[in-house]
Amino acid sequence: MIVDTSSDGAFAGEVDDGSEFEASLEYETDSDNLYEFDTSDNNAGDAGPHSPYDGGADGSPDEAAYPYFQADSTQSVSASFTMAEASVTFDNVNDGTLEIEASDEATISGTTNIAPGSDAELRVSSTDADPSFRSTSSVDIAEDGSFEATFDFSDYSAGDLADTTLRVGGSSIDTVESELVDQVSEPGTDEPTDEPTDEPTDEPTDEPTDEPTDEPTDEPTDEPTEGDSGTDTGTPGFGVVVALTALLAAALLATRRN
Repeated sequence: MIVDTSSDGAFAGEVDDGSEFEASLEYETDSDNLYEFDTSDNNAGDAGPHSPYDGGADGSPDEAAYPYFQADSTQSVSASFTMAEASVTFDNVNDGTLEIEASDEATISGTTNIAPGSDAELRVSSTDADPSFRSTSSVDIAEDGSFEATFDFSDYSAGDLADTTLRVGGSSIDTVESELVDQVSEPGTDEPTDEPTDEPTDEPTDEPTDEPTDEPTDEPTDEPTEGDSGTDTGTPGFGVVVALTALLAAALLATRRN
């Protein structure tokens, strides 16, 4: 079952993006008799008269019109779907501009949610080119939504600007700014190579080498050598401040006894 959702009679009322539907189709046979073709007027075309159970596709009794069901049987099928706004994503888009090779086999490709088998075409119209041009190619939308078309832009130069539009059933789905180039660049090949090489090499090499070498060598070497209690500072759990406090308490206790 195919429904043309662009038709005014496809749905009653307003249909918004994201609306959910469930469609059901049921075929119920007669409880006692098989289906019979109407042969009252012998409307069999060039094939001549036929029996009520002969085929009838295209007026030929030898061509089955549909798979027959037995009497007293019911067949049903259902499917759910969500309405989505028509969209398209083009390949080889860099910084918002579609790059098209200025050659005799320039390829434009992408993906869309338009149904496979739809009457679709790609149109490339120049916006800043000498001479100006407009080229159109029909496209086949695959089952996975991908499409591809080939153009001949060998008579035009790199730097020419244009608009590329995917059209379906005479209506525009989306348009992207385009530019003819000598060679299509791979997206993302320029930016990642510059940033990682500069920043990581500068910062880590300067700071870690200065601080650890100065501070640890001054404090531990001075205090243990001046007093006899230098061995106490190595007691587990004692830091420099705790050790100095213990020395001060011992001095006060000795003064008090005197």
